Amino acid sequence: MILEDLVALTRRQLIPIREDELETLERDGPRALNYMMSRGLGRVRARAKALLRTLVFLVFASYLLRWSGAGLLAFVVYGAVLTVAVDVMRQWLAARWLFYSHSRAHRAEDVLMVGRCVESGSTRRPPPSPRRSVVVTLGPAIACTVIGLPLVWFTLRNLGWASWDTVFANFFLPLCMMFMGIWRLGRGFMGIQFAKGSSVGTRDLFLDSDDALDIYAIALLLGLLLGAFGAGAMAWVAYLVVIIRLAWLGMIWRQQRQSLALLQQRIRRTSPGTVSDWSEEAATDAANKSDGSAEAGATPRSAASNRQQSANRLTRRRRRANPRRCRAGTRGPGPARHRPGKPMRLSVRSRSGRNPGRPWRGTADRSCR
Repeated sequence: MILEDLVALTRRQLIPIREDELETLERDGPRALNYMMSRGLGRVRARAKALLRTLVFLVFASYLLRWSGAGLLAFVVYGAVLTVAVDVMRQWLAARWLFYSHSRAHRAEDVLMVGRCVESGSTRRPPPSPRRSVVVTLGPAIACTVIGLPLVWFTLRNLGWASWDTVFANFFLPLCMMFMGIWRLGRGFMGIQFAKGSSVGTRDLFLDSDDALDIYAIALLLGLLLGAFGAGAMAWVAYLVVIIRLAWLGMIWRQQRQSLALLQQRIRRTSPGTVSDWSEEAATDAANKSDGSAEAGATPRSAASNRQQSANRLTRRRRRANPRRCRAGTRGPGPARHRPGKPMRLSVRSRSGRNPGRPWRGTADRSCR
């Protein structure tokens, strides 16, 4: 994230805002606002909480477990390696979900940028950033993990700055690394299965290998700057890697909050009553965009319509599985559920009387629901 944003800062030349971008802002502004408020800010908060937990654990391991500076830095770099491993698993098992999540996030961020510039009274905007691809994100991270880390280790070992004894001087370090590896890989796999259990776009799935690249780059830079102070500087490198990333996330959080406030102000002025919760649009957005056949300006269906269609599909499957039981009045090996000519007894009362819409007995088509 940091390296990508620093590269984007080099493109300082502003470009005029086109008419099609203004039309996209008017059409997709409310949905982009809903997405960024419900999911964009939530993702930033989740990453910040993870960094805070890492920082607290480093302090705990340094003062109570007596880990060495090399051990603390190895623990931080090991977390980056696990991030790359989880991203490889995500790309292998859920490439379609990744592509859609990154595409929608990129569209929402672009609309947010245009809305901020327009609401600020400017007719120019920064150049749009390219959509994050697997080659740009995951490829360099895999190369740095597989090739770069062994080369750095052999260099430090030959220079006498690091060794296996200095890294694994504490007995709890390999145990903690083993536990964290099992936890991260298992949680990543469960997250993939959780996302694949729904339609494309309902649940987000992102690549986090840019965080691994940030850790590698910051650790290498700080190691070169503080390497002259000896092995004690390794602990400061580990702390500074986490603190710098946490400060950068705080800046991103502040910028997004300001942009969302400006976009919300514009939407309330130009299109009052259009801002709704994302829960009403997540499933419909996935249904309209997952197969790539829906147009950009198509009107999404309501969540109630999707639930009704899902119930109808379930009813049709049950009828195909047991047609005799679902057709009232037909003759078969068993007694008919309803005899023609006799009114069906339907009960909409519940046992407790608190839920009048819940049938509990005497329902004629209970098996077909």
